[in-house]
Amino acid sequence: MSQPAPLVHKDRHSGVTKDAKKGGGGKGGWGKEGTIEEAYIPASDAFSDVDETEVKKSGSGDVVIVSKAIDNPNRDVIRIYLEEGDLQELEASIIEKKAYLQYEKLVFEAITLSIDFTGYERELVSRMLADLSWTIFNKGIVEVGFELVLAELKDIAIDAPHAPEMVGKFIARAVSDEVLAPSFFYAGKTPTLKAKEAVALARGLYNAPLASKRLAHVWGPMDKASRLLRATRTIAAEFFENEDISEAVEAVRSLKARAFHGHMVEELIKFGIERKGGSTLVVALLEGLVKSTLLSQESVSQGFALVERCLEDLQLDVPNALEVLGQFHSLAAEKNLIATE
Repeated sequence: MSQPAPLVHKDRHSGVTKDAKKGGGGKGGWGKEGTIEEAYIPASDAFSDVDETEVKKSGSGDVVIVSKAIDNPNRDVIRIYLEEGDLQELEASIIEKKAYLQYEKLVFEAITLSIDFTGYERELVSRMLADLSWTIFNKGIVEVGFELVLAELKDIAIDAPHAPEMVGKFIARAVSDEVLAPSFFYAGKTPTLKAKEAVALARGLYNAPLASKRLAHVWGPMDKASRLLRATRTIAAEFFENEDISEAVEAVRSLKARAFHGHMVEELIKFGIERKGGSTLVVALLEGLVKSTLLSQESVSQGFALVERCLEDLQLDVPNALEVLGQFHSLAAEKNLIATE
């Protein structure tokens, strides 16, 4: 088994790697998220899967020392949702991992993470809150999640000065979507000036003329995904005509759609499958995008996974789609374009 990578923690905003905190947390007492804790446990209870742990035997061999990274499962679930934009998959993931999640923290992570992204991701979060408040969440959980955001808003705004405006829009949209009660404008906890600023903005947006219509598009048009899909197919069609990789790379760069890259790869692969001999050209384009650091191996892998999910539908138009997809995968693996575990 390969040696696990060093366990480190990165600050949420700065991305700076910090020294891992060590301490004797005791069995089951792993401490705070994002830290390293050491626990001394009987050798008979040692973990068999140590992919994310480092296990050392003591001198006597009677106990092992386990160093484990304290993950943030709430943040991980939301990150995947913001990357893939699949609400049904998010709901399934929350149900599957509910024993490890805190629903109010999911609300907190969704709002605060999306502050660093674009209107597209923020629209995904607003839709998540509206949909899940009727299934998994309840309005009390969403309210507590927003209060957690307001409590941290002063610190968040240090690295993201636009955060109060974004949070104000989230609150106004949530009230418009009947996720929060209008009383939140007055009863919500506002411990700092930044929190008061956000709630005041939300109240103004909600009480403005035509508020419901305006708040429905507060993050911009949601058809951005459709436009990006069309743009991707246009880029692919032009590349198939001129085979100019540098031109295609610049066209992809101009889209400025980092969160969409997995779906972009999916669309490129599907475009290639639909055309005879398309695998060679599409993989050449993917290679150019990866070499330019515009596309990551993880995005390429995600794209392949997305194609596999819709393979049955694809086979209706291209009966040998599975065989062609295998050719794509082999070529991509040869070019080292796919992330390996």
